[in-house]
Amino acid sequence: MLKDGRVVAQGWHHGAGRDHAEVDCIKKARRKGVDLRDTTMVVTLEPCAHFGKTPPCVEAIVRQGIPRVVVGMIDPNPRVAGRGLAYLRERGVEIMDHVEAGQCEAINFPFIKYITRRRPWVVIKAAMTLDGKIATRTGKSQWISGPESLRFAHKLRHLNQAIMVGARTVRLDDPQLTCRLEGRKKVSHPIRIVVDGRLSMPLDSKIASGELPSETIIATTSMSDPGKRKALEDKGCRLMVFDSKDGRIDFDDLAAELARNKIASLTVEGGAEILGQCLESKIVDKVFLIIAPKIFGGKNAPGIIGGLGVDEVRDAWRLRDMKLRRLGDDILVEGKVDFSG
Repeated sequence: MLKDGRVVAQGWHHGAGRDHAEVDCIKKARRKGVDLRDTTMVVTLEPCAHFGKTPPCVEAIVRQGIPRVVVGMIDPNPRVAGRGLAYLRERGVEIMDHVEAGQCEAINFPFIKYITRRRPWVVIKAAMTLDGKIATRTGKSQWISGPESLRFAHKLRHLNQAIMVGARTVRLDDPQLTCRLEGRKKVSHPIRIVVDGRLSMPLDSKIASGELPSETIIATTSMSDPGKRKALEDKGCRLMVFDSKDGRIDFDDLAAELARNKIASLTVEGGAEILGQCLESKIVDKVFLIIAPKIFGGKNAPGIIGGLGVDEVRDAWRLRDMKLRRLGDDILVEGKVDFSG
């Protein structure tokens, strides 16, 4: 929100069912006593004009008397797709649209993918040693990376809607997969997803206790034990059952089902087989790889990516728009995945 060329308030969407960025910004400006009748609202995405889990943002803009709106890109959602701008123009609001559209599309790409391809935005987060190991030969993995990297991992959990691991991770580490960020009054706990084709995870695992915030989803196959499925459902877990001939789940089918259940963004934290299957199914959009200054050694110590992998060097999955930065003693490699070879 701009007034007299200065930023007077900023807003963002805090999650499904909560205020959109426009309403969040309006509330913050009003708390500061800003007269909104001579302000300019700047948004990366066209304000919504329909009722969903929240009322239309365009109505709030008009009601507050905001005279000008600068818009980065048109909303690709067919329920909006220009209707928001038309609503505002019809009510006398001055509109500048397609401002820095390319940059806004890059910012909004997770949302664009979810709306246009009906798949969640998928990121991989993993930590490894200098020699590419994610655990020792005895299976010990806590903690490979340092405290700064751990905080980064919890920021991802806060930002993305769901987190996914495999059954082996649950068996070995018994994780909670909650978001723990010191200094924040409120955090968003991700929906927990466990990929467990044959339901090998223990019934007494923390993730299945029913005592954690947010929801637990178990993705399994029709080959799994119906009795154990019911036991997990009785504990409060939601089961997604997929057809399979070999006890493995088709990850593109899984991604499509998650999107149908309105999960728009997903962090995958492992283990190696799950990371490999995600890459082989080409559902991954971005990689966050943390490299710790440690060496485990051992030919039987697990590496970071499992699965079959590629046959030829020329078939390697590449990272583009790559960035490097320090997280304490660790190095974070960030990049978008290019599957074109």
